[in-house]
Amino acid sequence: MPKSVALTAENCWKISGLKPESEPSNSPPTNGNGQPFDIAGFIARHGIATKETRPHEGGTIYVLQECVFDSSHKGKDAAIIQRASGKLGYKCWHDSCSSRGWREVRQKFEPGCYDKRNDYQTHDVHGKARGTADEAAAHREENIGLPLSLGELKVQYPKLPEQIIHGLLRVGETMNVIAASKVGKSWIIYLFALCIVTGRRLWDTFGIVPGDVLILDNELFPEVSAFRLPLVAKALGLDPEDCDGKLFVKNLRGCLLDIHGIARYLRKNVKPGQYKVIVIDAYYRILPEGMDENGNSPTTQIYNQIDSLSRELGCAFILVHHSSKGSQSSKAVTDVGAGAGAQSRAADVHLVLRPHEEPGVVVAEAALRSQPPLEPICLRFDASTFPLWKLVEGLDATALKADKPKTNINQVAERVLKCLKEHGAQTRTACRAKLQISGERLNQAIEVLLAQKEIEPIEIKTKSGMKTGFQASKSSSDTSDSPTVRPTPGSSDGQP
Repeated sequence: MPKSVALTAENCWKISGLKPESEPSNSPPTNGNGQPFDIAGFIARHGIATKETRPHEGGTIYVLQECVFDSSHKGKDAAIIQRASGKLGYKCWHDSCSSRGWREVRQKFEPGCYDKRNDYQTHDVHGKARGTADEAAAHREENIGLPLSLGELKVQYPKLPEQIIHGLLRVGETMNVIAASKVGKSWIIYLFALCIVTGRRLWDTFGIVPGDVLILDNELFPEVSAFRLPLVAKALGLDPEDCDGKLFVKNLRGCLLDIHGIARYLRKNVKPGQYKVIVIDAYYRILPEGMDENGNSPTTQIYNQIDSLSRELGCAFILVHHSSKGSQSSKAVTDVGAGAGAQSRAADVHLVLRPHEEPGVVVAEAALRSQPPLEPICLRFDASTFPLWKLVEGLDATALKADKPKTNINQVAERVLKCLKEHGAQTRTACRAKLQISGERLNQAIEVLLAQKEIEPIEIKTKSGMKTGFQASKSSSDTSDSPTVRPTPGSSDGQP
């Protein structure tokens, strides 16, 4: 094995494997959008440690602390070189790495980066038809590459992707944030975003690796975002101007962009590594026209598109979505969220916010793919904490707000009987209006009372004609003003 060779100006181009600048060469590499490849951003985005960076003949040499393929190759054995033209090279002086150049480096950190997918998408960034779905699928399959042995896998992927929110979210991952409508989901996203761009710990609990954030907001108009974000920043003790150039917002309400339009927009306007996190608020507004929200197959395709974007752009995605109607307390974490179950299976982080029995408090709980399990925590968002979501200590995080128990049908029957005694014969409509109960519960109560002969049907004249109503039976009218309905067999009366 050769000894380390000094990366001097005399041999820097030689070791890179690049042709002399005077020779014809192919066009310099781009990021796929026609823009020059940001090698400094690539190195930073993937945490590649450099020992020295120096300019040379209009280009740049990045001497690495260790080879990206074998961490035992240290010293000045490896470097990434970018020429003045933008052309890139890589060299490690060890025999085992002699066949590996820049292309292999790029593929190691961004698998699929050389796929021809972009050239064979069914539509280009302008929405113009470009090839068929079958052609796109065929080219994706051709460029998947060969399987790796376990040894190769360990060498090429020695560590997990970089953390963004420690213990919660990594680069390249997708996180769902799920809660009921109008509980303040967007406000918690603002908190996440401001912590990420400033490196501030989240609730003094979760460490942050700072980076820029883009919020794609398809629910709010720009005026609202311009009011809200500085409000949260000031509540955190931040100067909103300190976030300028780090936190970006694109309001898309009324722009009619579904997930495919979002993808074209991002590929056209965002450079790889430009943002650490991209937020889509809200998920339901990116569903393609005619898509069934409850369909697992179309939902999976949306997350496949998000995965593709996260790989291309070197960032994580956060999707904001609402829970289904009704109580969520009896559901598993992965079952919370309106629509298909694929949404929780496809995401790397499924964070749900459910009401705690304490008013104004929610329980935050997450299902995680690449992180150790997290204990649920309690958060408060009400008039006392606005505009911040604040951590609440000392509450039992398992004490979710219980499902509202259904009123015992015998209790409903007693109310119906009392109504008929006080107001005389009533139609079903009139009785419902007086008691403010559902038609289903009223009908169940009437069945109970008829079976017990506490009431009897009667024809009642109304403005629209004769209708069947009910009145208390004579035997029932002769009893106390506080009637007691006999429990019906199989009814739920709270007894074992």
